[in-house]
Amino acid sequence: MSVRFSRTRARAGLTAEELAFISERRASDAQITLLVPSAPARDARRRELARAGIGMGVEVSTPISWICELWEVFGDGTHPITSLEREFLIARIFSERTSADLAPLTDTAGTVHLIARMACDLSAYILEDTAPTSNSLECIRSLMEEYTRLLGELDSIEPAAAAGILSTSFARELPARARVIVLRDVTEFPAYLVSLLAAVAAHGDVCILIDKEQEPLIAHLRPAFLGADPEVRIEIDDALIETAAISSAQTGEETPLTFFEVAGPHARDAAYARAIADMMDAEDAQQMRIAVVSTGPGALFEALAPRLAALGIASRARIVAAFSETSVGRHLAALTDLASRMEDFDRGIASASEWWPAPELSDWLRSPLSGALADAACRFDKRIRSKRALDPERVLRDLQGVQSRTRSARDRLASTNPWSGVPTICADVFRRITEGRYISALRAIAEVARALPSSAMGTADGRIRALLEQTMATRAADALDMAAGDLGVNQTVAATVLTGLTVELSVSASSAVDTRYRGQALFVTPAEAALLEPGSVRGVFFADVDQSSYPLSCEEGPLASIAERLDRTVVALEPVARLRDEFGRVSDLVDRVVLARVTHDAQGQDRYPAAIWTELALSRSAAGGALSEIGEGDIVGDLDPHAGSGMRSERVSCLDPQHLSPQAVRYLVPLQRAPDEPRSSLVPRRLSASQIETYAACPLCWFISQRIRPQHLDAGFTNMEKGNFVHDVMHLFHQQLIDLGERRVRPENLARSLEVLSGVLERVRADHARGSTSSSGALIAHSKIEELEIDELEAQIANVVRFEADVLAPFAPRWLEYSFDALGVTYAAWPLGGRIDRVDSDAQGRAVIIDYKHRANAGQFGLTDPTIPDGHGVAAAVDPRWLPEHTQTLIYAQACRRALGLDVRAALYLATKGAPQMRGAASEELCEQEPHDGRIPGMKQGFPGPEGSLTFDQLLDRVETAVELRLAELRAGDIRAAPKPRPSCGFNHPFGFDRREA
Repeated sequence: MSVRFSRTRARAGLTAEELAFISERRASDAQITLLVPSAPARDARRRELARAGIGMGVEVSTPISWICELWEVFGDGTHPITSLEREFLIARIFSERTSADLAPLTDTAGTVHLIARMACDLSAYILEDTAPTSNSLECIRSLMEEYTRLLGELDSIEPAAAAGILSTSFARELPARARVIVLRDVTEFPAYLVSLLAAVAAHGDVCILIDKEQEPLIAHLRPAFLGADPEVRIEIDDALIETAAISSAQTGEETPLTFFEVAGPHARDAAYARAIADMMDAEDAQQMRIAVVSTGPGALFEALAPRLAALGIASRARIVAAFSETSVGRHLAALTDLASRMEDFDRGIASASEWWPAPELSDWLRSPLSGALADAACRFDKRIRSKRALDPERVLRDLQGVQSRTRSARDRLASTNPWSGVPTICADVFRRITEGRYISALRAIAEVARALPSSAMGTADGRIRALLEQTMATRAADALDMAAGDLGVNQTVAATVLTGLTVELSVSASSAVDTRYRGQALFVTPAEAALLEPGSVRGVFFADVDQSSYPLSCEEGPLASIAERLDRTVVALEPVARLRDEFGRVSDLVDRVVLARVTHDAQGQDRYPAAIWTELALSRSAAGGALSEIGEGDIVGDLDPHAGSGMRSERVSCLDPQHLSPQAVRYLVPLQRAPDEPRSSLVPRRLSASQIETYAACPLCWFISQRIRPQHLDAGFTNMEKGNFVHDVMHLFHQQLIDLGERRVRPENLARSLEVLSGVLERVRADHARGSTSSSGALIAHSKIEELEIDELEAQIANVVRFEADVLAPFAPRWLEYSFDALGVTYAAWPLGGRIDRVDSDAQGRAVIIDYKHRANAGQFGLTDPTIPDGHGVAAAVDPRWLPEHTQTLIYAQACRRALGLDVRAALYLATKGAPQMRGAASEELCEQEPHDGRIPGMKQGFPGPEGSLTFDQLLDRVETAVELRLAELRAGDIRAAPKPRPSCGFNHPFGFDRREA
């Protein structure tokens, strides 16, 4: 008795010699077992044996199924555990241990999956190992001990352990049904399978049929069998080759190959579809079938089926979807993770930044499986993202509100409406997930998927997608029910290991208009293509033959390392040999093969061909292997599934960047009806001083920020919100001082003022935390770091109050947050709106304009007399368009002169960050002459300057004249970027007018 390696000319199907060999063995033995690598291969071999008339007496099975079948007959009554049950039990063990117990391992789904694979192949060997180990191995051994104990409680056993017990039993006495074992195309041999086959070979026969490309296995399997049983006899023969008649297909003629390269991903789908259509034979249209081979046939089917249908070609595929690849799986995982983070926040062990703004809920609402509608998702998302003053309870109430409103609206629909019978479960599902009721959540999703109209998940394949989601939700619920009932695993724990759960559907696509087809495209994996029957397809199209689709890497990591340490490594055929084998089998089926790949990705990076492409290109170059290339020049054909059929295409010329057409200019400046004027009298809409300043600095920035108005998706914790906080505090602080009879902060009342400030800070901080503020954005901390930043900000404001005690002694705040919207003021012949932070006045009727800026450096707001020549002897005032960098306070100073009749003497900016400072423009009498003289600290020069001639009043008039010139350019449609962009331009320019680089 022995292990015999029989070389064969095996290709796609069983050869006549192999059938004769199996028939001879069946005649001499009561039963033969033929082991094949997969269930599809099992079904294919059974059909071949049945057609040959030798199906009876030959049991075809996979290695793991064979072990389980033997255990059912010769075992001790325990049942072999399945892969899903194994994952559930390992997850249960992890959930019952603390992080300290698991160290140095971590409780993640990836670790659970890794330990489950170790339990499958190595649990018995790990427990038998007595050599010194590391902390990691000790933890793994502890997990294996607990796992084995649980298996005993459940009357279960690992198939690997069952194989070990059977090996011991068969070494003493071999049953008749295990006497003759033939293996074909089995290219992976775990240690337990080698041990069992060696035990069979001691008293029976084990024959491994080896194809030419599989021969490297012999060198690895020989020592593996001898290690399992040193007395086993190893034989290698060529009997099946020597007796084979050389057919016409084996005369050395090679199948013609065509290499097809597409220059970019945008042309991929259209180019592939045309290439497949070119393989069709017009004379044999109805019977013509082309196999389209891909490592991801489902995704390729979705991409190519519409284009093939437009070309008169039907498509068929078997979609295999894992739980994590379906909408059900993705949303369940996302909502579970969100519920966990929200729970941590409620328990005080996580900050709000861990869960807000909960985009998972908006994604869930957008999904048809939630029963809600996309517009409700958009409104919910905007409401959540625009407020940081939310807690999980408030968010869940909003989610419940969406569900209630949607249900009410759906109840009012007519019974004929396809959405009338669709349940709305968006809030119910998330609540059940937070409660750990995953089974009921999944069953609710399945109910929605069953009731959805076909258009809800796609116009062409919506019913198929809905059926896939319904099947997956039902199967996942059944799996969790089994885990909770039979295995005692908590639903929340079991839900984390559903990743490997799969469902499959057979799908087809064809034209809804034309039922006459040129043929059919069959989308399959390389392994499935190798099982196709000879003559079933006329050509093979290999798609995406690149390194990413066909890698040559072998598994490395903890599992492989431990298996090597235990001398229990899996003997497997190398990836490159497997590729050669599969390709050879598929090539033998047909008389035409096309290998296609995309040469570059969307970023222009090279995508390298697979090793099989390179090998075949070199070997077939002498035989004239053709190479076809196609580019991305046909834009319409690449984007339209119908390749532009019946479509009129035009080439248009675009305007230069940063230019508007005459038709668009009229919409650049919105108009409004003039107050107290006839309805036909229209004037431009009011501009605020900040808008005027933005346009004067950079017209493009104004256009982007004011007319396109890009906005941040989430409410932030930035300088804008901090500035809002400062404005609110300073406004309320000075208002309370006035209410208390104090005109302003003075050295004499500084202590009292700081007490008032303390109460104001507490009130404003509470208002912002609730989100109840009139500012455009509240300052709300979501983490400890942000809380400390607010503390620092409050200290900075206290410094500002101390600073105010010694500046502008005659002046006191009179108007706070003063609005110009209702005054009807015009500035530079344009209606002026907006508000100024503060206007201070003295007893003589003089006024000072003050604007708060939460900046650390006030030097940028300084302004010198433009009539003073620079180092080159040129004065800035020579240019009639000259404007200072910051004009906001100057504009409002002129407006206060005009509307309120004030004698404005200064237009200042108060920097509140760091050391407080005042800078801007002021009349000469307000500039500091001696330190601490009660004027404006740090401002040594005013208007007019020592060598200048421009007074402060003339400065205001000069700025207004220049602004009028700029606004005239705005009316004309000038939105070009500033010649010298400022640093802030970087936030606006990338939004438009810069052409995208190819």
